[in-house]
Amino acid sequence: MTKVRTYPTTVKVSKITSTVKTRSHLDDDRLEFFQGICSKGGNLGALLLEEMADGNFRVVGGNHRLQVYKNNGATEVPADVIDEVLSPLELYRLAIADNSGGSQPFTKEDLRHQIRILLAGGACTKDIIASFPSIPAEFVMDTARTVRAMQAKAKAVQALALIIHKGYTLSAACTATGAQPEAVKRLMETPDEKPNATLDVPIRMGVDGVAFRATSRRLSAWYEAAEALYNEQGFGKKEMLQILAHQRQLLKNALNAVEERKERVAKLA
Repeated sequence: MTKVRTYPTTVKVSKITSTVKTRSHLDDDRLEFFQGICSKGGNLGALLLEEMADGNFRVVGGNHRLQVYKNNGATEVPADVIDEVLSPLELYRLAIADNSGGSQPFTKEDLRHQIRILLAGGACTKDIIASFPSIPAEFVMDTARTVRAMQAKAKAVQALALIIHKGYTLSAACTATGAQPEAVKRLMETPDEKPNATLDVPIRMGVDGVAFRATSRRLSAWYEAAEALYNEQGFGKKEMLQILAHQRQLLKNALNAVEERKERVAKLA
């Protein structure tokens, strides 16, 4: 679904309180591009908005432009407001379609973000492929498989953390997290995947100061697990930033250790 009825209007910026996120983050180059247009007196165009039940509005298309409007002190913005009732899945597919037509292609990270939301909304593989008509179907399918695998690993990590730290049985942990028992068993049997490594990050990272061994593979595994859990079960931006801050500290510690060893080597006869 890419075409809907809309009506043109102007909307107070203060009434725009939500957004449909089709990109993992706002892109600085994109913001600079729109700022350049604005600085030259150009027209940034109307935002695509949905009016919500509380009378406020949600951005469906135009997050970068909205930010530039705000940066330039706008109190009202031109808008095309959707004049139909859409399901959450239809609304998100519309947002993808609206954002895929610009000069900034979706990144791989954007695509994973979008597929996670589509899966959470109950989209099947056919729906997901249809949501990205300009992207080769095989690439979309491969990305969807990767996202599903990341989500399955993240659930298994959560389940094993409950077993190790909370005393849950395998069955109870899988019921609580939606993990597959076989996936949890595989983690149990993997020598490197033990307590105080990647297993308890989603639950304990940044909370109780548990020390983790820092390897490149584990850092990547932490982030993938956190990324798959984003916006699920209370795991949000705060927890993601905690993980990144902890990773940064681990890398600083590792660098300090290297410098100390370097000094010791320099003192050798």
